Amino acid sequence: MELAGQPPGTGHKVPAREYQRRDRGGDHRGYSVPMNVDVCPCLPPEGPPYRDRGSSSQMEHVMTTTTAHRPSIATRRIGYISGALAGVIGLLLVNVWPGWDSVPFLTSETTEVLGLVNASFVAGIVANVVYLMNDAPWLVALGGVVTTGIGLVALIGIIQVFPVDFSDWDFDGTALVQVLLILAIVGTTIGIVVQLVALVRSLAGAGPDERGQISR
Repeated sequence: MELAGQPPGTGHKVPAREYQRRDRGGDHRGYSVPMNVDVCPCLPPEGPPYRDRGSSSQMEHVMTTTTAHRPSIATRRIGYISGALAGVIGLLLVNVWPGWDSVPFLTSETTEVLGLVNASFVAGIVANVVYLMNDAPWLVALGGVVTTGIGLVALIGIIQVFPVDFSDWDFDGTALVQVLLILAIVGTTIGIVVQLVALVRSLAGAGPDERGQISR
């Protein structure tokens, strides 16, 4: 390895003064004084890992404080109106036209659970109308707990009464309906738990003013 201050290939060190004299006099002979000597190798090199270290705390703060934004008020209102209309249509289909009795595999025992089914539709309609006036996150979560709970009661009533008869059909769909009802009960139960968690988190993160204000 060639040393600074030593002409390449000579094998002996040239005095500093002589080396500088030769360099000033133009006697380079293929060597020159190195200009990019690292005078302090203990310092970290410049680069993104070191320059950005000061702003990493700011980036972490932004990442931890960023939360998912709710849809716009117009989008939410469209959803509430659609939900209320769906409930009204459901009530009409079940009670007016064509009516529950037009379904060939339902028995007269359907009337025993018809009140629970209607209550589920009415609860959804009322909840969506309330959301149009005030859809604070805690209120939406509370409404979800109430409406989903009524739906769960209706499903349990249906599976207990089970007003279904496939005796006049070419295939027996009793087991299929039972499985679908059980899956609906499980999904509804999970939905209630999710809404309860959302309600607790909304109340814990909302101040006194936010709990009663109309969301915009």
